[in-house]
Amino acid sequence: MGQQVKEFIAGIMKRYADAVESWIMAVGEFAEVIAQGILYYGSYLLAGLAVALAWLLLAVTMPVWYLPYKYFTRKGAKRKCRQGNKRQYRK
Repeated sequence: MGQQVKEFIAGIMKRYADAVESWIMAVGEFAEVIAQGILYYGSYLLAGLAVALAWLLLAVTMPVWYLPYKYFTRKGAKRKCRQGNKRQYRK
């Protein structure tokens, strides 16, 4: 009776070990496919990330570079000159 219980437990442990091993192999194959995809499309992912970061940088810093540009364009210069030396600009 004791020998049968040991064989029964050993059989269960063997089936469990086989199931875990096959699951680990499946996860490993899936991870390999994902890693190959990352290697293949990695340059596109990096380029997209660079574009997104550049867009974010421009969006955050827009008030710093746009407002002086807007002020020193012709409309800003016209208003400033009209107050000072009465110089005429083409419209």
